[in-house]
Amino acid sequence: MSKELLEQMEHDYQNAFPIDVDWLLNYAKEQAERVQELEKKNDRLKQEADFWRVEDREMMRLSHENKRYREALEEIAQKRMTYADMAGALQIANKALEESE
Repeated sequence: MSKELLEQMEHDYQNAFPIDVDWLLNYAKEQAERVQELEKKNDRLKQEADFWRVEDREMMRLSHENKRYREALEEIAQKRMTYADMAGALQIANKALEESE
């Protein structure tokens, strides 16, 4: 509804001219339905936002876990190892895996 039409209706009411009540009731009903639609849409969007917040936290956790693994593997790769050094490499790898649990 345009502002001009509302102003005209207000003017008509104040000057005791007849107002199209049926039209006004239909408009009010349409607006009430639109409010319900928007409230449902708002609820859906809130649920989606909650879902993405959870996903974002999980991605951050996995990113930190991957960083630990990468650092452990880089540390192992930098060592010149003999068969005896393998125990130390296994300890580094196990430590990285334990931190993720």
